[in-house]
Amino acid sequence: MTADDFSEILTRARLITVYGNHENFTIIKNLSIRDGQVVRVGELRVSGINGLIGYDEDCGMPPGRFMRIVNKIKGVDILVTHQPPYIPELYPDTRDNEPAILMTQALEQIRPRLHFSGHMTGGCYSYYEFKWGKYLRVDTSARFRCYALTDGRDVTVYQKGEEVFRFSL
Repeated sequence: MTADDFSEILTRARLITVYGNHENFTIIKNLSIRDGQVVRVGELRVSGINGLIGYDEDCGMPPGRFMRIVNKIKGVDILVTHQPPYIPELYPDTRDNEPAILMTQALEQIRPRLHFSGHMTGGCYSYYEFKWGKYLRVDTSARFRCYALTDGRDVTVYQKGEEVFRFSL
């Protein structure tokens, strides 16, 4: 995405985003939530963690640093990450690796009502219900042009402006 794309979003909504591994880093790093920062959006408490667990120079976060950030996050309703958890029911081709296991452990500890995550592909969105809360991945790429909005009670997924899925928090 370009700076103009983000400027357009910012005229319409408050942006809470994290960066992943395929980004325009010079733009997105300045707009992303700080790792572990908690912000209020209405009555919701939202936090995020950038990048992927690992040692990549641009987007990696070593496992120890990741867990230190996780241990500081308390009482959030929504957690936004690029790192997905291990969900073989949704992503059967993924392998059970350390980053996915750590993300799953982090979610079990933080217990957000909703976890937004990125990185994975495969259609407009993926949805899953854990014992502690719900998981949603939305593909915002130019190919799918999907996004999600919440009013704090319901979450609605749109594709090219048309509602395609809705669930309650």
